Order: sequence, then C-alpha cells, then structure tokens
Amino acid sequence: ATFVLLPPEESPNIIIQQPVVDASTVNVTIQNTGGALESTSVTVRVVFGGSINSQAQTVALANGQTANFSIARPAGQGNAVAEVVIGGQVVASAPFTLP
Repeated sequence: ATFVLLPPEESPNIIIQQPVVDASTVNVTIQNTGGALESTSVTVRVVFGGSINSQAQTVALANGQTANFSIARPAGQGNAVAEVVIGGQVVASAPFTLP
C-alpha cells in the first residue's frame, strides 16, 4: 500500500487591528495571519457596558488579507472591546477606549 502524507493545513488566525473611533462609528479592520479562511459569515461586535453593536459580512481571507467593518458607535465614554465571532465562537478580541 502507498500513502501520501501531506502536512496539516494551517488554520486561519484572525487578529484585530487597532479600532478607529469617530463620532458615529467604530471602524474595525480584521486580518488573517494564518491559513486560508474559506467564505463564511463573520460578525464583528463592539461591546461597551451592557450594549453590543455588531455588523456581519460573508468574507473569505487568504493569509495577509484584511476585511473592514463599520459598527455603530455606542453612546458614552470608556473601555470597550471589539470581538470577532465566527460560527458562534469569539476568535479574536481587542480592548480599546471610546473617547
């Protein structure tokens, strides 16, 4: 018998670049630094206090590619968190400040 062994495929690794906050939106750029992310629904949400604002897109990202999300800015000032959710799981998060 002959077997062909292939190295395991690298999993996607999603990171969040520093969110950019303006008067009405929080702009979040995500980047894949791992293996290819097949076309799937990706939700980016901003969590501030008891409020969660989000935007979903269907994206496919090869290594090094980015996707941009614009989320409605929550009212108020203070510490917030941007999260990336794929398949119901939080795969990346980044704290930032709402000025």
